[in-house]
Order: sequence, then C-alpha cells, then structure tokens
Amino acid sequence: NGDSVTGVTLASSGAGTAASVGSYLVVANGATGTGLSNYSVSYATGTLTVNPAALTITASGVSKTYGTSANLTGYSSSGLVNGDSVTGVTLASSGAGTAASVGSYLVVANGATGTGLSNYSVSYATGTLTVNPAALTITASGVSKTYGTSANLTGYSSSGLVNGDSVTGVTLASSGAGTAASVGSYLVVANGATGTGLSNYSVSYATGTLTVNPAALTITANDATKTAGLELILAGYGISGLLNSDSVTQVALSSPGATASAAPGNYTITPSAAVGTGLSNYDIRYQTGVLSVTAPAVLTTSTLQRQVVAAVVPTASLAAVTSVVATTSSLGSTGSLTSAATSVGATTTSVSASTGTTTASTTTATQSASGQSASGQSTSGQSTSGTSSSGSGSSGTSSSDSGSSSSSGTTVSSSTSSRSGDGGSNGGGQAPAQTFAVSSSGGEGGVYNQLQMTSAPIQGTKQDERKQ
Repeated sequence: NGDSVTGVTLASSGAGTAASVGSYLVVANGATGTGLSNYSVSYATGTLTVNPAALTITASGVSKTYGTSANLTGYSSSGLVNGDSVTGVTLASSGAGTAASVGSYLVVANGATGTGLSNYSVSYATGTLTVNPAALTITASGVSKTYGTSANLTGYSSSGLVNGDSVTGVTLASSGAGTAASVGSYLVVANGATGTGLSNYSVSYATGTLTVNPAALTITANDATKTAGLELILAGYGISGLLNSDSVTQVALSSPGATASAAPGNYTITPSAAVGTGLSNYDIRYQTGVLSVTAPAVLTTSTLQRQVVAAVVPTASLAAVTSVVATTSSLGSTGSLTSAATSVGATTTSVSASTGTTTASTTTATQSASGQSASGQSTSGQSTSGTSSSGSGSSGTSSSDSGSSSSSGTTVSSSTSSRSGDGGSNGGGQAPAQTFAVSSSGGEGGVYNQLQMTSAPIQGTKQDERKQ
C-alpha cells in the first residue's frame, strides 16, 4: 500500500571510539514512516564489530664497542590511540654480548606491554646493533745501546685488549739500530701487529725511543823518560775502544816535568783534548802516564880514570887494549887514583893520579918495526918548554919537553912517543905534548869539564858521558 519506513533509531555500545575490539549489538527502535500505524513493528538487533587497530613497535638502532655489552632498551611505536600506551618491549640481539665481534646485528623487539594493546594488531620492526672496533694501542718499548753495537728491537706493550685476544708479534724498526748510528736519540716505529682477535680493534701505534749511548774510549799517555836539563816534547799515547773506523789524530799531552828546568823525579803526563773523527760518539777517559826525569850522569872516579886514559893514550893504542887493571880510591883530599900498566902490544902505559899536587904520567916504551924506533917522551905540568927532534937512520929520535906547574888540583902529565922514519929517509915527527889541568877540589864535575875542555874529542870513546 505504499507504506514506508523513513527512519529508525539505531544504537550500539560499540559505536564509540573508545570501544574496544570486539562485537557489539546494534539495537534498532523508533521507526518512523508512512502507514506504520498499520503495522505491529518488531526490531531485531544487529552486530557492531570493533577490529584491532594496527600498532607497529620498532626496535631502536644501537651501537657499542667491541668488548662491551649493549643496553637494549630503545624502541618506538606507531598506531596507538585513545591514550593507549606501550610500557615495555622485549629487545634482543646476538651482538649484545661482550664477545660479539665487530659488525652489525639485528635487534629484535617483541612482547610489548602497556595499556589498551589488546585493541591493536601489533607488529614489530627490527633495529640494528653495530659493534664497533675497540681501541688498541701498541707502544714500542724504549731501548738503549752503546755506540758501535746493534740494537735488539723486540720490546713493546699493548693497551686495550679484551676477551682474551692477544698480540703475538709487532714489527719494530729504528734508524738508530745499526752499529754505525751516532750517539743520540732515535724513534722506534711499531707496525704490523699480529695476534688473535685483532680484527676487532682499531690499532694505533706509539713510537718508542732508542738511545745510543757513547762508547768508552780510553786514551793513555805513554810513560817517558828524560834527563834533567833537557826539554821533552811529549808525543806518545795509546788508544783503546775505537770503533767504526773512527780515529784519534791528535792528543794534547802536558807534564810539569817536560821543561828543561824540571828537577829529577816523577811527574804526571796528562792527556786531554783528543782530536779525530767520530769522537763525539765516545765517553773519553784519559789515563795519565809517568814522566821520569833522571839526574845527569855523575862523574865517578872510575869515569875519571877512563877519561884520563882516553886523553893520554892514542886512539890506535886504545883500540888494541887487551887488559886494564885499575885500583881506584876516592879522589878526596888525600886519595889517589892509580891505573896499573896497560899492555898494548909492545907499549906500556901507566897512569897515576892523586890529590893535592899529583902527576899522572904515561911512558911509552920503545916500539920498533922495520927499522923504526921510538924513545919515550915525558911531559909534566901544564907548561912546555923546549922541544927537540932529529931524524936519523940509526938509533931513532928522542924528544923531550919539560916544564912545571903547581895548583891546588891534580896535575896530569903525559908522555907521547916520537917515531923515526924508515931508514932515516924521513925526519922524526913529534906529537905535540898535551897538558891537562885537573882540579879535584870541589867535585868531579870540574875535573871532567877541564879534561874535556883541554882534550880534543877522542874517537872510539864513550862520548855520551860528556856533561851537557
């Protein structure tokens, strides 16, 4: 009949935003329309279904350093409504432990707790856990060596190892490690560490210091001797400890005994100021030497006797001396010096000397050869008067000199021989007489000096006995 329902009142407890997920009745009543009075109206309920809302919970990304544990607490959520909340999420990662190697690991979220979450279809998104390398510092150890030796570079230390990881080897190098490295400080550079678990580290290297210390060099002044009155130039020294072709080319040597005025005794020779190549690489130690200054030779009575003999006996005869027997007593105020006969072929020479007024004389006996003869000549004192000589082919030539002198010292007279020519063809030649004034008072030095001043040098005698 054309009747109609133009409206119905519908109501449901699940219709509001706060309705939780679930099913709710939808109740109809109060229908309106045309011709409805003609109807007995009944109402049937419907169903309102509240479906879960989408809720996404995402684990936060996190990082940690190798050897540490991760604190997994971070997450975020998306889709919550009506004041609902997520108060907790379980997060887990295989990289969270301290033993996890360097790298990236998933952080898994689940088990969210909170309010109103039953109204949600919860999904979980993973996060990322990054394990970063730990810091490992390897430091080369300091080392020292002596110049001229090589360094054994093996020492190092490490800082930052965890989890039982180890460094088993490190390459160490230094420009100062060789034997030729000069004294000073050099860097010891470490690199190339090997070991276990080192890929989990960011390895840094710290240098060490190699110190090259000076080597010991000893310079020793050589001992020396000299006679008082002479100046000595010091030049001798010894060296111990040079290396690497280094050299000492000069050493200053000094001693208070080196001067001519130094008295007899022992003096220190001090070396210093060495000059050479490479000497800055040494700890130079100087060892002193000893300079022994000896007194000049002292003229003794036996020396006087030898000088007297040397003065009065011809050199040729001295060379042929076969035996000398001397009896000597000190040349004191009453002493005497007597030389017994000296046999020289057919020539006999006697020397005598005594203090006070004394005569030392020589007599040369006749020597004949091939018709030659020579008669003795005597000389006394310090003055000579008259000399005669003649040459003949018969009995030879005689010569005589006479004179006298007196002094407080010792007078030495000598007799030399003259020889005649062969068969009288040559005239006899007489050797000039030699007179020696010898003073025994005041010490032997005067005796010696006077002998030397009035006597010509004698070949073949010990000239180094002369007093300088």
